[in-house]
Amino acid sequence: MRKSKVIKWQDKEVTVKELTVAEMESVMDEYRPTPLDIILNRDAPAEAVTISTGVELDAMRECTPSALEPLFGAVEELNPSLVALMGQLKKTVMAKLGAVA
Repeated sequence: MRKSKVIKWQDKEVTVKELTVAEMESVMDEYRPTPLDIILNRDAPAEAVTISTGVELDAMRECTPSALEPLFGAVEELNPSLVALMGQLKKTVMAKLGAVA
């Protein structure tokens, strides 16, 4: 059963869902960091937050980093497997970049 929780964010209720394996695969297959990912430097990429919450990237761009903390935090809390996968992906990318340099 898919876990979920409702959080209060930007004066509305947002349902945060655990991602399915297929959704995590989609994030991994198509992952390209957005400027928002680089600015926030969070474990969950913005694309995963959109899939998990339905909050669009453009809406996130209109917020301050501190306003996004609860949203990203809730997604990371419900998706520890995604957090672990993203950590591994970052290590792999950094190792490849180091080998090139």
